[in-house]
Amino acid sequence: MKFQTVFIIGLTILFASPSPACGPSNGQPMSNSSGSSAQSNSGQPMTPRRQWIRKRLRHLKNKRGEEERMQRGLDGVDLSQGHYPGRSSAYTRQRMIDRYEFLALKAERGRATASEMAEMKLLQNTLLSR
Repeated sequence: MKFQTVFIIGLTILFASPSPACGPSNGQPMSNSSGSSAQSNSGQPMTPRRQWIRKRLRHLKNKRGEEERMQRGLDGVDLSQGHYPGRSSAYTRQRMIDRYEFLALKAERGRATASEMAEMKLLQNTLLSR
């Protein structure tokens, strides 16, 4: 009975531990196997947050490219069948949210241009007004 209780408590602790929902946010640099901290191109230490941002930016860029290629193919099929290719409002809104997230992360890294900052503000106003 005691072993079963300890086993259940162990599993509960193992699976109930909090996990980072939006990526790691502590400011501690990660160490690689040699013990030195990883460096970014700008010479700043590569914190877990910065690594997560780089991966997320890459993911959003790839997702956008895949969706555009897929949508072009679907538009061709719709046109060949005589239908006007239209986008649903949910699809359009999700694309706007993804673009806003991409621009916000890029701005957090300090790599956003003035035109991208203006686009981000416009997207923010558009998304909040809906």
